Amino acid sequence: MLSDFFKTALLLLIICSCKAQGPQKNTILHTVGELLPNETTEESSFQICGPQDRIVQYYAFDEKTYTGEKKAIVDHFHRFFKANPSHTDSGLLRIRFVVNCKGESGRFHLLGMDTNYQGKAFDPDLSSSLLEITKSLDGWKAMEVKGRSYDYYQYLIFKIEDGRLIEIMP
Repeated sequence: MLSDFFKTALLLLIICSCKAQGPQKNTILHTVGELLPNETTEESSFQICGPQDRIVQYYAFDEKTYTGEKKAIVDHFHRFFKANPSHTDSGLLRIRFVVNCKGESGRFHLLGMDTNYQGKAFDPDLSSSLLEITKSLDGWKAMEVKGRSYDYYQYLIFKIEDGRLIEIMP
């Protein structure tokens, strides 16, 4: 008898836990790490050219993707990033984004981690500064394959020590 009571209670618990919690977001991701417009710091004017599931995963810096390649990007950050002595953060800050078929960047997404690769929120001023400088990069090019332009993912990882920009990867 006691066993039947626990079985019934367990069954009721399972049924109650299956209760809908409200409207469910019905989003199917096409790739690992896919950046959707509502999950990023995207400005409303940015538009991808092709379908969401056709954004190419391409992360190389070469003359095909950025004018002046990585050296131009590093020079841009050295010119515009000003270390703030009040920032003491250390770790890695990744900014991932999409470059569309017109060479415009958008859908920026930030991910910070400490020196032990654990999630970390950097000082908002530091994060904002790196994000704005990343947004101001204007040498991105559309990726062309066989005469057709594609949208593609790109990222920059910033190594930060005591608020100073040490390295830009990849």
